Amino acid sequence: KAPIARAEAPTQGIIAGPAYRFRGDTILASGALTVADLLERVPGVVVFRSGYLASAQTASYLGDFRRIRVFREAVEVDPVDPRNGGVLDLTDVQLWLAEEVTIEPTAGEVRVFIRTRAPNNTTPQTRVDVFTGDQETNLYRAFYGKRFTNGGLLQVNLQEYGTGRANRTGGGGDATNALVRLGWARRNRSIDLTFTRIDRRRNRGNDYFSLDSVLVGFLGRRDEATLRAAYGDPEQGVWAQAIANVLRFRLEDPQYAAAPAGDTATRAYSDSNVYRNQYVLTGGFTRWGVRFTATDRYRVGAGHAYHAPSLRAAYDINRLSLSGVAERVGTDSTKRVDVSARFAILPRIAALGGVSSTTGDSAVGGTRRVVRAQLAADVTRNAWLSLGRVIRDGGIFLPPRLYGVPGGTPVATTEGRAQGIIGEFRGEVLPFITADFGGTAWDNAGLYRPKYQGRGELRFASDFLRRFPTGEFGLQVAFSDEYRSNTAFPLAPSPAVGSTAPASGPITITRAAASNVIGAQLEIRIQHAVVSYQVRNLGSRFYQEVPGVQLPRGAVSLYGVRWEFGG
Repeated sequence: KAPIARAEAPTQGIIAGPAYRFRGDTILASGALTVADLLERVPGVVVFRSGYLASAQTASYLGDFRRIRVFREAVEVDPVDPRNGGVLDLTDVQLWLAEEVTIEPTAGEVRVFIRTRAPNNTTPQTRVDVFTGDQETNLYRAFYGKRFTNGGLLQVNLQEYGTGRANRTGGGGDATNALVRLGWARRNRSIDLTFTRIDRRRNRGNDYFSLDSVLVGFLGRRDEATLRAAYGDPEQGVWAQAIANVLRFRLEDPQYAAAPAGDTATRAYSDSNVYRNQYVLTGGFTRWGVRFTATDRYRVGAGHAYHAPSLRAAYDINRLSLSGVAERVGTDSTKRVDVSARFAILPRIAALGGVSSTTGDSAVGGTRRVVRAQLAADVTRNAWLSLGRVIRDGGIFLPPRLYGVPGGTPVATTEGRAQGIIGEFRGEVLPFITADFGGTAWDNAGLYRPKYQGRGELRFASDFLRRFPTGEFGLQVAFSDEYRSNTAFPLAPSPAVGSTAPASGPITITRAAASNVIGAQLEIRIQHAVVSYQVRNLGSRFYQEVPGVQLPRGAVSLYGVRWEFGG
């Protein structure tokens, strides 16, 4: 049947090797459980976790938490928990619903575009995932989708998991997530209505040694309803979409909204309900290597209503690729401009880079520019090695307030200009073997920026088509290693328990110690069933990514099966 509309997912940006695009089962086959697991592959991105699957997860790009942006079916996923201080908790992004994930790194920010899974066949499509593992982890998923002869669509997806309920440091939790979609499509026109619900509980986290509270607990619900009418396909020809998204966020239990006695990690908030509406009108043209998109994003909520218009243009022909995004956002009319370019000097040598500028944003101190330039070479005809320089202006950097750090509260702090080396090596190095390495080396360590940080992965993947020509067998084996030096968090003295006053006083710096974490993964596919096993922290190291928040000690395994029927 004619497919339900899909959102735009550009692959421009500063990318030396293959695009950061994950499709279908390759998303979960990558070993990623959350979008943070995919983001940490991008050089310059540093992920901070407070535990395992149910933990709070945030990410900074070049030290800035606000420069990680996520769009699900063209609707931007906004941080709505008032306790987080404008920083997105990436556990609010439901990776398990994704059919395609595209990551676009530019000089100044990283954008993630998610297209959700939708059926196209009249034969019912069904999939069941069952996983269990360490940290008392159990995870279940169920997918059902069907298209009707008149073009109609019915889709129901469910996920439930629980983990870490008996941890000494807390931070465990559980969640029940659901998606229901109704729709209709014929030729190049479609309309669909999607409802999603996230019921999530996260226990408060405690310092491993003192058992002081260092992570705010969470018990809440996030409901979203999205209505979309669409014409055409963003990947070909003329297209247009009109979207209305209504969001309701609620803290369900007062103890998670107000500060209980002795808990310095939680602040009191009188209103535990947040409402946000987002209306998107977008359209454009894609053909002959040219992409042009115009979008107006209108937000209503928190006593404000404002437009966020943007323009995107890209040109990709032969040896030259150019792309640019101009956007005006916020009630203070902040303007952002990103320009990226790639030029093939020789067939196997290319220069790439970009410039980003943010002006008028009072939250970052006015104006900030980022410049990035790299030289890349195809060293194996399928794998690109690149090395370059990144320079980022100084300004005010917002903290991840959802973490309470022993000795104080993370605060917004001014930092000067930063510069360093950025590099990556990505692609097929041998038949069936791919490499994915990337990292940064700053001249000096900074806020939320370890001086040295990198991640590498080697993966073997083959369907052994000579032995199984019908493609009924597949095997993947991967090993990864992530290293970072110590990471600085600025702190101010915590206000009194129950106070809503901001933290104030002399700023001190505390650091998360350097860490080196090894992981491994094995996947065996037999027809439509995939047996999966992964282990994190293979070296059983005692480590943290946020000061005072110890991550699970010992190797953490997760294993199970994904089984698809029909379709």
